Amino acid sequence: MKAITTVSSILFLTLSSADKLWPKPSNQSTSDAILYLDIDSFHFKSIGFDSAILQRAFDRYAEYLFDTDAHVPFSEASGGRVSAAERGIHKLKVYVASNDQSLNLQTDESYALIVSAPTSTLEANSLFGALRGLETFSQLVERIDLPDWDQDSEDDSTAQGTQERANSAKDTSLNLLAPHRRLMQGNAMYHVGSDQPLVISVGSAPPPQQETARSSAFSDSISSSTPGSDSFSDKSYSAGSHDEHGSRDNYEQDLAASEEGADSLGKPSDALDGAVSRTYSSEEKNLSVDEDIADPDAAEDSDSADGGLEKHHKKHKKHKKHKKHKKHHKKRHSMVYTINATAIWDSPRFAHRGLLLDSSRHFLPVSVIKENLDAMASVKMNVLHWHIVDDQSFPYQSNALPRLSERGAFSPNHIYSPGDVAEVVSYARDRGIRVIPEFDTPGHTASWGRGYPELLTDCYDAQERPTGLKGPINPARNETYALLWQLLREAATAFPDSYIHLGGDEVPFDCWQSSPEIRAFMAENGLKSVSELETYFEGRVLGLARQAGRNYIVWQEILDNNVQIEKDTVVHVWKWWAAAGSQAQQQAAGPAVCELSAGCRPETGQYQDAGLSAWGAELAKVTSKGYKALLSSPWYLNLGQYADEAWATYYKVEPLDFNGTPEQSRLVIGGEACMWGEWTDASNVVQETWPRAAAIAERLWSARDVNDVDEARPRFKEHRCRMLARGIAASPGTGPGFCPTDYQD
Repeated sequence: MKAITTVSSILFLTLSSADKLWPKPSNQSTSDAILYLDIDSFHFKSIGFDSAILQRAFDRYAEYLFDTDAHVPFSEASGGRVSAAERGIHKLKVYVASNDQSLNLQTDESYALIVSAPTSTLEANSLFGALRGLETFSQLVERIDLPDWDQDSEDDSTAQGTQERANSAKDTSLNLLAPHRRLMQGNAMYHVGSDQPLVISVGSAPPPQQETARSSAFSDSISSSTPGSDSFSDKSYSAGSHDEHGSRDNYEQDLAASEEGADSLGKPSDALDGAVSRTYSSEEKNLSVDEDIADPDAAEDSDSADGGLEKHHKKHKKHKKHKKHKKHHKKRHSMVYTINATAIWDSPRFAHRGLLLDSSRHFLPVSVIKENLDAMASVKMNVLHWHIVDDQSFPYQSNALPRLSERGAFSPNHIYSPGDVAEVVSYARDRGIRVIPEFDTPGHTASWGRGYPELLTDCYDAQERPTGLKGPINPARNETYALLWQLLREAATAFPDSYIHLGGDEVPFDCWQSSPEIRAFMAENGLKSVSELETYFEGRVLGLARQAGRNYIVWQEILDNNVQIEKDTVVHVWKWWAAAGSQAQQQAAGPAVCELSAGCRPETGQYQDAGLSAWGAELAKVTSKGYKALLSSPWYLNLGQYADEAWATYYKVEPLDFNGTPEQSRLVIGGEACMWGEWTDASNVVQETWPRAAAIAERLWSARDVNDVDEARPRFKEHRCRMLARGIAASPGTGPGFCPTDYQD
């Protein structure tokens, strides 16, 4: 165990034996001091800018912690840990420094978490950084079942004596963390023993090998907060009420007061020595865990709370009176919730960490999409790429163009109404996840033509006779762009994210070339090749997206085919095979077009072996031209082998392993796992996607040097069990084994 002393790593100690988080944080320091959550008084408390999203997150994580099936980690399923528990935690204070609730590519997801007793603290620049920190806190808590303990038979006097001893004992839990604790000095944060302020980056953290200036800190956000703002508050989320504080001074005073008698964030401690865990006697251990600890905030008032917050608290009180809640609460007292004293500073490596779900090849009910969103939140993914329509069906219900779904969906029941879309978007936002829809054009549009046949190109044979087949969208008609404008304008309202994916892959140029109408159009407009025709089409469509207020993402063929696009376009790299190149080159070898969703299914072993030379070269090409890039080529989950640890293959991919400059590396904004829908529907899409997508999530969140499969395997296995405990139907990912809750009905 050694100290790493640099400004960038912020002087953290690492104790790897206690590391069980997924994804792995940027910096973590863990003590062997064991604390426990006091289940009768523990609550989340907002002491910064508040929001309904944060309220709902408090409810959600309280349920994860206390009301879900017991998750007993492999390494700690023993009573020995219970007897070592030192002090009770009855509060996690959450400080959000900014009132900005925008969710986009620049959103700051960094956070700092201090786990101490009796109060733990989570600080973040943004609401969504706080959500990431809450997920981390929930993963640190370990639940240990004590089935033979009869709480009612314990002697009250023994309980009182135990509690007095616990309260009077010196809190050793944070001695190990003392050198790393933040000191509040003026409007800046400092680490003990350092004259360097703690700086938390805004937006996407650059890759570790790219040392860039970080211009924003917690202190910047704190100093920019407006005292007295309506949304700046100090609110407790428990059965009790809450109060409001409107200034930074109140925040500091409240923080100091709540931690009186224990090492606080604002007070340096003496040292590393003495960090030992106290062991209670057998008659002490159970009582000290459950005896109520007085909460200094229990009697707080809420006269200034807004209506939404009042509804939240009434709902929470009602929930605690509910019979089901009482049943869970009784069950809580047969369990101990332990946690190591810990300090974490964390920030993502890449800003875009996504999952593509395909609801066109097979319809996915909203409930299944939500289950995937819950899984994404558990691994800190932040983009749902919703491939909502394709050749096979058009389930998106458009009010502006109703025939698209009326005739293009599988049936009238297999549609996403405006209400369904709003529900998915809201559910995702509550979990810090953006929803980017894809409306692929000009190819993959057969379902569009069922409602609007005039939109598509009529194909001809060599004798210029109509074949009766339809090809891609017809770029020669003004009516085409009028229809696309109606759809894009409506989609921009339904999907609030600033980006839209416009596809552009696998366009069968032979149909365009066979059409007398299109050939005449090309001659009239001086277009000498299909690449120039595609440039014309894409230029108009991307212009419509821009007019609708959206930035855009396109598949790599747009660039491969020498289409001229704007410099702010994001290019999505998906081809992995060595022959990947322009569409014209592919067609020269034969008439078949490689299916993007199938990824040109490889022979056994080729997927792993052939990829880097193709996608690495493509990333180098895309970024050398100044475009932002997303990577999916090595992360096609639908191609993963069944009887193998496919997750390890995904985990070993390094997105920046290509021949490029540091400037080019910075243009790689992230990547996406892809689960195409030819062979998945509601019955198996969650199991096929999870937990394998978690490997990609850690690759995109954690540092570049977090790449040891053997080190990751036990954490990966435990996170799969954690997902099961939350009701996510993740399949086995590491071969034979078990989860502690397998035996439960």
